[in-house]
Parts: sequence; structure tokens; C-alpha cells
Amino acid sequence: MDDEQAGWRPDILGDGFEQRTLTLGEDDEGELVATLVRFVPDLSGPGAGVRPPASDGSRAGADVLYVHGWSDYFFQVEHARFWHDRGARFYALDLRKYGRSLRPGQTPGFTTDLRHYFRDVEAALAVMGHGILPDERSREDRPLVLVGHSTGGLTLSLWAAAFPGRATALVLNSPWLEFQAGATGRAVVAPALGLRSRLQPRGRMVTVDLGFYTRTVSSRFEGSGTTTTPGGPSTGSRCTPAGWTPSSVPRPTSPAGSGSTSPCSSCSRRARRCSRSGRTRCGRRTPRSTLGASRSAPCSSART
Repeated sequence: MDDEQAGWRPDILGDGFEQRTLTLGEDDEGELVATLVRFVPDLSGPGAGVRPPASDGSRAGADVLYVHGWSDYFFQVEHARFWHDRGARFYALDLRKYGRSLRPGQTPGFTTDLRHYFRDVEAALAVMGHGILPDERSREDRPLVLVGHSTGGLTLSLWAAAFPGRATALVLNSPWLEFQAGATGRAVVAPALGLRSRLQPRGRMVTVDLGFYTRTVSSRFEGSGTTTTPGGPSTGSRCTPAGWTPSSVPRPTSPAGSGSTSPCSSCSRRARRCSRSGRTRCGRRTPRSTLGASRSAPCSSART
């Protein structure tokens, strides 16, 4: 087995999908891992057809990394096929304690700082050939496109701000970039959350997900999505005080991050208006030749 295939095994999404476990160490709940999923269909197999030529040269030959949101994991088969059909290599990351990466006895989705996920992202990029070390840069000649959904959009925005220039483009799908109450709500809630996070870091908070998201995407209900991944509860992972304090959920000064040099595009309920105006929600003009895919790619959901 060559280095390209080492560590990969079939994924639960079926034909064409493979997964690889990324070891991250341990914390007080045990083993920490992230899981990288890739889409590599056998185009030579019976009935597989031939991949159509890319309609946009900026997407041909790109490497795409998708990061999910809170209480979620990767299952969007159509999203993977969209990028693949346009010449990109598609990868998706299940962060530590989510989906494929959740281990027995762990608190689903628990972290005390979103920046801890930088290690998950870096582990994935190293496998993809976009790592920090020289021997991890086998594909640095290929554009790197980061796609973040909901809190995944915030995580990738923070990463892009910390490592400007590493990504070619940042695509945000319904990004969760601030508490819904804004700066005023943050100022009111922060002291109470901070105190409780010190006293009961893993205590139970009010659940904000009433199950509509799962009903929309799950084949068990009204949706059609795959739901066989462990750790995808029907009403969302429970919120914990330590995971939702302002210190654990830092706010970027713009969706692309204060220091990011990557073009930023946002897909949301207002995406149609943004597409017509040629501007993203972050107020920056996006080159259509670079990020046209973000306005035509199927959104994985509208969850925020």
C-alpha cells in the first residue's frame, strides 16, 4: 500500500467515500481524534460515467475542505459530488467529539476554545498536502478552498485570521459568527456564562435545537439525508457552559478574519441578493472567477 492509500478505509456513506482517523492526543475524557473523509469515486466502474469538464477553471484542480457546524458531522453526499464533478478533490472533516470522531464517554462537541480545533484542521491539511512542514506540502501548487457551515464557518474564519495566505478562498455557509443578541447580548450573558463555566464546565444548558434540522435532513423523518453516523442526536448536542463562553467562542472582526488575505464569500438566506450585488455579507467584493462555486454549490443546510 502506497502512502496515498495508507490509513484510508471505507466510509459509512458508501461507494466512493473513504475515511481516515487523525490522532490528536488525549484530554480528561480520553482519546482525541478527528476524522477526515474524502470522495474518490471509481470513474472506471460500470455505470460510473465520465466526470464532466470543469465549467470554471478556478475550481479545476482545487482541494476543498469542508467543516461542519455544531451538533453535526459530514453527510452531504451531493455537496461532495458537486465539487468533484468540477475537477476538485473533496475532503470533509469531522472535528473531535463530533460524528465519526465521538468516542464513548465523551461529551459531544465539548471544547473550551474553538481555537483548539486548529489542530484538527492542521492534521487534515497535512494529509491533504497543505500542511505547515515541508514534507506536508505535496499539493501546495493546488488552490485550497475552505468551506465552513455554521460554527464551522466561525472556526475556519478564526483559522484563516491566524494563518493568512494559507487558503486560496474561504466559503461560509450560514456562518455563526456572533451571538444572536449581538454585542449587547454578549455583554449581558458573558459574566453569567463565565461564572457557570468555572463551576460547572460540562453542566447542561437550555437546548436551542428543537429537532427541526434533523427532521429536514434525516431520512428517518421528512428528509433524505444519511443518518447512520453515531453522535448525530435528533435534537442536537447539549450545550455546556464552558463551550459557549465568549472566551471559548471568540469573535472575528470580519468573516474572513482580521488578518485573512483569502477572498470571502457567504452563502445564506440572503445569498441571492449578495449574488446580484457581487458583494458578500462581510462587505468585501468577491472575484467571481475565484468563488463562483459558492453561489452555485448546493448549500448543505440553512442551520445557524
